[in-house]
Amino acid sequence: MSFERAHGLLEEIRNLRAAMGAGVTPSPTMLHPLWLLQRLLVKEITRAERKIRRIKSILRLTAEHDGSDRSISLMT
Repeated sequence: MSFERAHGLLEEIRNLRAAMGAGVTPSPTMLHPLWLLQRLLVKEITRAERKIRRIKSILRLTAEHDGSDRSISLMT
């Protein structure tokens, strides 16, 4: 869902850029899609980092109980 939203925002930004002439200063309303895209990217990056932390903690627990080379190599 967020990939489709990001793609739509990028298309909107491209269209605005094409509609603007050289040397035209964009208004705050013209920059709104860019702001939305940045917000979406920050949200998705934060979500991915949260998942990484959770997976690393699971791997750490697995390595402590298992002690095998495979689980230790997955942590690095």
